[in-house]
Amino acid sequence: MHTELPSIPCPVCRSAYNNGARWIPGEETKKILCLSCGQFIVTDEACEDYLQNPNYESKWNSIKRAALSHMIRTRRNLPAHEGTGLPYIDSSTLQIMSEDKILLPVPTEQARNLLRELGRIQRETASNAKPDSNSLYALVGSPSPLALSDIAYGMQEEGLISLFPLKRHSDQQKFIEGRLTMAGWREWEALDEGQRPNPNGFIAMQFGNERLDNFVRVNIEIDVAKELGVSIFRIDSAEVTRAGVIDNIMRDAIADAAFVLVELSHGNKGAYWEAGYAEGLGKPVIYLCEDDVWDSHQKPHFDVNHCTTVMWNECNPIAFQKLLIATIRNSLRR
Repeated sequence: MHTELPSIPCPVCRSAYNNGARWIPGEETKKILCLSCGQFIVTDEACEDYLQNPNYESKWNSIKRAALSHMIRTRRNLPAHEGTGLPYIDSSTLQIMSEDKILLPVPTEQARNLLRELGRIQRETASNAKPDSNSLYALVGSPSPLALSDIAYGMQEEGLISLFPLKRHSDQQKFIEGRLTMAGWREWEALDEGQRPNPNGFIAMQFGNERLDNFVRVNIEIDVAKELGVSIFRIDSAEVTRAGVIDNIMRDAIADAAFVLVELSHGNKGAYWEAGYAEGLGKPVIYLCEDDVWDSHQKPHFDVNHCTTVMWNECNPIAFQKLLIATIRNSLRR
Protein backbone atom coordinates (compact mmCIF):
# COMPACT_ATOMS: atom_id res chain seq x y z
CA MET A 1 0.00 0.00 0.00
CA HIS A 2 1.02 3.60 -0.51
CA THR A 3 2.21 5.37 2.61
CA GLU A 4 0.35 8.60 3.32
CA LEU A 5 2.48 11.69 3.87
CA PRO A 6 1.36 14.97 5.39
CA SER A 7 0.45 17.76 2.99
CA ILE A 8 3.61 19.43 1.66
CA PRO A 9 4.29 22.25 -0.81
CA CYS A 10 4.55 20.96 -4.37
CA PRO A 11 8.26 20.54 -5.22
CA VAL A 12 7.66 21.94 -8.73
CA CYS A 13 5.31 24.95 -8.41
CA ARG A 14 5.73 25.30 -4.62
CA SER A 15 2.00 25.85 -4.33
CA ALA A 16 0.47 25.45 -0.89
CA TYR A 17 -2.65 24.05 -2.59
CA ASN A 18 -1.21 20.55 -2.48
CA ASN A 19 -3.12 17.45 -1.46
CA GLY A 20 0.08 15.87 -0.19
CA ALA A 21 2.18 12.98 -1.47
CA ARG A 22 2.53 9.23 -1.29
CA TRP A 23 5.63 7.03 -1.33
CA ILE A 24 5.89 4.54 -4.17
CA PRO A 25 6.59 1.11 -2.59
CA GLY A 26 10.04 -0.22 -3.38
CA GLU A 27 11.20 3.03 -4.96
CA GLU A 28 12.75 6.25 -3.68
CA THR A 29 10.00 8.26 -5.33
CA LYS A 30 6.86 10.15 -4.39
CA LYS A 31 3.50 10.47 -6.10
CA ILE A 32 2.57 14.14 -5.87
CA LEU A 33 -1.05 15.27 -5.94
CA CYS A 34 -0.91 18.98 -6.74
CA LEU A 35 -4.00 21.03 -7.54
CA SER A 36 -1.94 23.16 -9.93
CA CYS A 37 0.44 20.71 -11.61
CA GLY A 38 -1.79 17.64 -11.37
CA GLN A 39 -0.47 14.17 -10.55
CA PHE A 40 3.12 13.18 -11.24
CA ILE A 41 5.97 11.04 -9.94
CA VAL A 42 9.22 12.63 -8.76
CA THR A 43 12.32 10.99 -7.35
CA ASP A 44 13.76 12.06 -4.01
CA GLU A 45 17.09 12.61 -5.76
CA ALA A 46 15.51 15.04 -8.26
CA CYS A 47 14.05 17.07 -5.40
CA GLU A 48 17.27 17.14 -3.41
CA ASP A 49 19.62 17.79 -6.33
CA TYR A 50 17.53 20.32 -8.26
CA LEU A 51 14.02 21.37 -7.22
CA GLN A 52 14.83 21.92 -3.54
CA ASN A 53 18.55 22.68 -3.90
CA PRO A 54 19.41 26.30 -2.94
CA ASN A 55 22.29 26.23 -5.43
CA TYR A 56 19.80 25.92 -8.30
CA GLU A 57 17.48 28.76 -7.27
CA SER A 58 18.67 30.97 -10.16
CA LYS A 59 18.13 28.22 -12.75
CA TRP A 60 14.86 26.94 -11.31
CA ASN A 61 13.11 30.30 -11.01
CA SER A 62 9.34 30.81 -11.03
CA ILE A 63 9.11 30.95 -14.86
CA LYS A 64 11.04 27.71 -15.37
CA ARG A 65 8.98 26.02 -12.66
CA ALA A 66 5.79 27.20 -14.35
CA ALA A 67 7.07 25.78 -17.65
CA LEU A 68 7.71 22.41 -15.96
CA SER A 69 4.25 22.55 -14.39
CA HIS A 70 2.77 23.11 -17.87
CA MET A 71 4.72 20.12 -19.19
CA ILE A 72 3.30 17.95 -16.40
CA ARG A 73 -0.28 19.10 -17.02
CA THR A 74 -0.05 18.53 -20.78
CA ARG A 75 2.21 15.43 -20.51
CA ARG A 76 4.57 16.90 -23.07
CA ASN A 77 8.27 16.02 -23.32
CA LEU A 78 8.26 14.03 -20.09
CA PRO A 79 8.71 10.25 -19.75
CA ALA A 80 5.96 8.16 -18.18
CA HIS A 81 6.49 6.32 -14.90
CA GLU A 82 6.56 2.60 -15.62
CA GLY A 83 4.26 1.64 -12.76
CA THR A 84 1.61 4.36 -12.97
CA GLY A 85 1.83 5.97 -16.43
CA LEU A 86 2.03 9.40 -14.78
CA PRO A 87 4.58 12.04 -15.84
CA TYR A 88 7.94 11.07 -14.35
CA ILE A 89 10.66 13.48 -13.19
CA ASP A 90 14.13 12.29 -12.24
CA SER A 91 17.55 13.91 -11.96
CA SER A 92 18.61 13.13 -15.52
CA THR A 93 15.50 14.83 -16.89
CA LEU A 94 16.06 17.92 -14.75
CA GLN A 95 19.74 18.04 -15.67
CA ILE A 96 18.79 18.31 -19.35
CA MET A 97 16.23 20.97 -18.52
CA SER A 98 18.78 22.89 -16.48
CA GLU A 99 21.03 23.01 -19.54
CA ASP A 100 18.25 23.62 -22.06
CA LYS A 101 16.09 26.69 -22.23
CA ILE A 102 12.57 25.51 -21.45
CA LEU A 103 10.04 28.27 -21.92
CA LEU A 104 6.36 28.90 -21.37
CA PRO A 105 4.07 29.24 -24.41
CA VAL A 106 3.92 32.78 -25.78
CA PRO A 107 0.75 34.76 -24.87
CA THR A 108 -0.94 34.05 -28.22
CA GLU A 109 -0.48 30.31 -27.67
CA GLN A 110 -1.76 30.65 -24.10
CA ALA A 111 -4.85 32.37 -25.51
CA ARG A 112 -5.42 29.47 -27.91
CA ASN A 113 -5.08 26.99 -25.06
CA LEU A 114 -7.54 28.94 -22.91
CA LEU A 115 -10.06 29.28 -25.74
CA ARG A 116 -9.91 25.56 -26.42
CA GLU A 117 -10.36 24.65 -22.73
CA LEU A 118 -13.25 27.05 -22.12
CA GLY A 119 -14.96 25.75 -25.25
CA ARG A 120 -14.47 22.15 -24.13
CA ILE A 121 -16.00 22.84 -20.72
CA GLN A 122 -18.89 24.78 -22.25
CA ARG A 123 -19.66 21.99 -24.72
CA GLU A 124 -19.58 19.29 -22.04
CA THR A 125 -21.70 21.17 -19.50
CA ALA A 126 -23.89 23.32 -21.81
CA SER A 127 -23.31 26.20 -19.41
CA ASN A 128 -20.75 28.86 -18.62
CA ALA A 129 -17.28 27.49 -17.96
CA LYS A 130 -16.25 27.71 -14.29
CA PRO A 131 -12.62 26.63 -14.36
CA ASP A 132 -10.35 26.35 -11.35
CA SER A 133 -7.71 28.99 -12.09
CA ASN A 134 -5.20 27.20 -9.84
CA SER A 135 -5.13 24.24 -12.24
CA LEU A 136 -6.07 26.08 -15.43
CA TYR A 137 -3.02 28.37 -15.48
CA ALA A 138 -0.69 25.36 -15.62
CA LEU A 139 -2.74 23.71 -18.34
CA VAL A 140 -2.83 26.91 -20.42
CA GLY A 141 0.85 27.67 -19.84
CA SER A 142 0.59 30.95 -17.91
CA PRO A 143 3.13 31.72 -15.17
CA SER A 144 0.41 32.31 -12.53
CA PRO A 145 -3.37 32.57 -12.06
CA LEU A 146 -3.10 36.37 -12.23
CA ALA A 147 -1.18 36.20 -15.50
CA LEU A 148 -3.90 33.88 -16.81
CA SER A 149 -6.47 36.53 -15.93
CA ASP A 150 -4.55 39.08 -18.00
CA ILE A 151 -4.76 36.71 -20.97
CA ALA A 152 -8.48 36.16 -20.35
CA TYR A 153 -9.33 39.86 -20.12
CA GLY A 154 -7.29 40.53 -23.25
CA MET A 155 -9.35 37.91 -25.09
CA GLN A 156 -12.51 39.56 -23.79
CA GLU A 157 -11.36 42.89 -25.24
CA GLU A 158 -10.93 41.13 -28.60
CA GLY A 159 -14.52 39.85 -28.38
CA LEU A 160 -13.63 36.16 -28.12
CA ILE A 161 -14.97 35.44 -24.63
CA SER A 162 -17.26 36.99 -22.02
CA LEU A 163 -16.09 36.85 -18.42
CA PHE A 164 -17.82 37.16 -15.06
CA PRO A 165 -17.04 39.43 -13.32
CA LEU A 166 -16.62 41.63 -16.39
CA LYS A 167 -14.08 43.96 -14.78
CA ARG A 168 -10.96 43.48 -12.76
CA HIS A 169 -11.15 44.12 -9.05
CA SER A 170 -8.25 45.59 -7.14
CA ASP A 171 -8.26 42.77 -4.61
CA GLN A 172 -8.99 39.90 -6.99
CA GLN A 173 -8.01 39.49 -10.64
CA LYS A 174 -9.03 35.87 -11.09
CA PHE A 175 -12.05 35.44 -13.32
CA ILE A 176 -14.78 33.23 -11.89
CA GLU A 177 -16.51 31.98 -15.03
CA GLY A 178 -16.81 32.73 -18.72
CA ARG A 179 -18.19 31.67 -22.06
CA LEU A 180 -17.21 31.85 -25.69
CA THR A 181 -18.85 34.47 -27.89
CA MET A 182 -19.91 33.64 -31.45
CA ALA A 183 -16.59 35.07 -32.64
CA GLY A 184 -14.91 32.86 -30.06
CA TRP A 185 -16.70 29.77 -31.33
CA ARG A 186 -15.61 30.55 -34.90
CA GLU A 187 -12.02 30.78 -33.67
CA TRP A 188 -12.52 27.55 -31.68
CA GLU A 189 -13.64 25.77 -34.86
CA ALA A 190 -10.61 27.10 -36.73
CA LEU A 191 -8.34 25.76 -33.97
CA ASP A 192 -10.12 22.41 -33.98
CA GLU A 193 -9.68 22.11 -37.75
CA GLY A 194 -5.97 22.91 -37.55
CA GLN A 195 -6.20 26.29 -39.27
CA ARG A 196 -4.20 28.13 -36.58
CA PRO A 197 -0.91 26.23 -36.29
CA ASN A 198 1.99 27.37 -34.14
CA PRO A 199 5.57 26.93 -35.42
CA ASN A 200 6.14 23.71 -33.50
CA GLY A 201 6.10 20.11 -34.65
CA PHE A 202 4.53 16.89 -33.39
CA ILE A 203 6.03 13.41 -33.61
CA ALA A 204 3.98 10.20 -33.62
CA MET A 205 5.95 7.09 -32.73
CA GLN A 206 6.23 3.84 -30.81
CA PHE A 207 6.96 4.36 -27.11
CA GLY A 208 8.75 2.09 -24.68
CA ASN A 209 11.72 1.33 -26.95
CA GLU A 210 14.80 2.73 -25.20
CA ARG A 211 16.96 2.79 -28.34
CA LEU A 212 14.34 4.67 -30.36
CA ASP A 213 13.51 6.99 -27.45
CA ASN A 214 17.16 7.99 -27.08
CA PHE A 215 17.67 8.52 -30.81
CA VAL A 216 14.56 10.70 -31.11
CA ARG A 217 15.35 12.66 -27.96
CA VAL A 218 18.88 13.60 -29.01
CA ASN A 219 18.58 13.91 -32.78
CA ILE A 220 15.06 15.28 -33.22
CA GLU A 221 13.74 16.84 -30.00
CA ILE A 222 17.07 18.54 -29.26
CA ASP A 223 19.30 18.92 -32.35
CA VAL A 224 16.75 19.27 -35.16
CA ALA A 225 14.38 21.39 -33.07
CA LYS A 226 17.23 23.70 -32.03
CA GLU A 227 18.38 24.17 -35.64
CA LEU A 228 14.83 25.01 -36.74
CA GLY A 229 14.18 27.23 -33.71
CA VAL A 230 11.03 25.31 -32.73
CA SER A 231 9.88 22.63 -30.29
CA ILE A 232 8.97 19.13 -31.45
CA PHE A 233 6.53 17.45 -29.07
CA ARG A 234 5.62 13.82 -28.56
CA ILE A 235 2.97 12.30 -26.29
CA ASP A 236 3.10 8.95 -24.51
CA SER A 237 0.86 6.09 -25.61
CA ALA A 238 -2.76 5.85 -24.46
CA GLU A 239 -2.09 2.58 -22.61
CA VAL A 240 -0.35 4.41 -19.76
CA THR A 241 -2.66 7.41 -19.40
CA ARG A 242 -6.16 8.04 -18.19
CA ALA A 243 -8.87 7.08 -20.65
CA GLY A 244 -9.97 9.97 -22.84
CA VAL A 245 -7.34 12.44 -21.73
CA ILE A 246 -4.40 11.48 -23.94
CA ASP A 247 -6.64 11.35 -27.03
CA ASN A 248 -7.78 14.93 -26.57
CA ILE A 249 -4.25 16.12 -25.89
CA MET A 250 -2.99 14.27 -28.98
CA ARG A 251 -5.65 15.76 -31.27
CA ASP A 252 -4.97 19.27 -29.97
CA ALA A 253 -1.20 18.83 -30.41
CA ILE A 254 -1.61 17.71 -34.03
CA ALA A 255 -4.09 20.51 -34.77
CA ASP A 256 -1.67 23.05 -33.29
CA ALA A 257 1.41 21.71 -35.07
CA ALA A 258 2.92 23.27 -38.18
CA PHE A 259 4.20 19.84 -39.27
CA VAL A 260 3.94 16.22 -38.15
CA LEU A 261 6.68 13.57 -38.07
CA VAL A 262 5.60 9.92 -38.09
CA GLU A 263 8.14 7.22 -37.11
CA LEU A 264 7.15 3.90 -38.72
CA SER A 265 10.01 1.52 -37.91
CA HIS A 266 7.97 -0.46 -35.40
CA GLY A 267 4.69 -0.48 -37.32
CA ASN A 268 2.85 1.27 -34.49
CA LYS A 269 -0.85 1.43 -35.39
CA GLY A 270 -1.33 4.58 -33.32
CA ALA A 271 1.33 6.35 -35.36
CA TYR A 272 -0.49 5.40 -38.57
CA TRP A 273 -3.77 6.73 -37.13
CA GLU A 274 -2.12 9.99 -36.09
CA ALA A 275 -0.60 10.32 -39.57
CA GLY A 276 -4.06 9.96 -41.11
CA TYR A 277 -5.51 12.51 -38.72
CA ALA A 278 -2.76 14.97 -39.61
CA GLU A 279 -3.21 14.33 -43.34
CA GLY A 280 -6.93 14.99 -42.94
CA LEU A 281 -6.16 18.37 -41.38
CA GLY A 282 -3.85 19.22 -44.28
CA LYS A 283 -0.67 19.19 -42.21
CA PRO A 284 2.69 18.47 -43.85
CA VAL A 285 3.43 14.87 -42.81
CA ILE A 286 6.99 13.57 -42.99
CA TYR A 287 7.58 9.86 -42.41
CA LEU A 288 10.67 8.45 -40.68
CA CYS A 289 12.01 4.91 -40.79
CA GLU A 290 15.17 3.08 -39.80
CA ASP A 291 16.97 2.09 -43.01
CA ASP A 292 17.38 -1.58 -42.03
CA VAL A 293 13.64 -1.88 -41.46
CA TRP A 294 12.86 -0.20 -44.80
CA ASP A 295 15.03 -2.75 -46.61
CA SER A 296 13.42 -5.73 -44.86
CA HIS A 297 10.06 -7.46 -45.20
CA GLN A 298 8.85 -5.35 -42.24
CA LYS A 299 8.94 -2.13 -44.26
CA PRO A 300 6.04 0.33 -43.74
CA HIS A 301 2.60 -0.35 -45.19
CA PHE A 302 2.37 0.13 -48.95
CA ASP A 303 -0.15 2.99 -48.53
CA VAL A 304 2.61 5.19 -47.09
CA ASN A 305 5.87 3.68 -48.39
CA HIS A 306 5.62 5.85 -51.51
CA CYS A 307 5.39 9.03 -49.41
CA THR A 308 8.33 11.25 -48.46
CA THR A 309 10.31 9.24 -45.90
CA VAL A 310 13.56 10.24 -44.21
CA MET A 311 15.72 7.25 -43.34
CA TRP A 312 17.77 7.12 -40.15
CA ASN A 313 20.71 5.11 -38.92
CA GLU A 314 22.31 5.38 -35.50
CA CYS A 315 25.75 5.23 -37.10
CA ASN A 316 25.17 8.37 -39.17
CA PRO A 317 22.85 10.73 -37.25
CA ILE A 318 24.30 13.92 -38.77
CA ALA A 319 23.21 12.97 -42.31
CA PHE A 320 19.73 12.17 -40.97
CA GLN A 321 19.50 15.51 -39.18
CA LYS A 322 20.53 17.50 -42.24
CA LEU A 323 18.05 15.72 -44.51
CA LEU A 324 15.20 16.02 -42.00
CA ILE A 325 15.86 19.74 -41.43
CA ALA A 326 15.85 20.38 -45.19
CA THR A 327 12.68 18.32 -45.67
CA ILE A 328 10.82 20.18 -42.90
CA ARG A 329 11.88 23.56 -44.24
CA ASN A 330 10.85 22.70 -47.79
CA SER A 331 7.51 21.30 -46.57
CA LEU A 332 6.71 24.50 -44.69
CA ARG A 333 7.44 26.67 -47.74
CA ARG A 334 4.66 25.13 -49.83
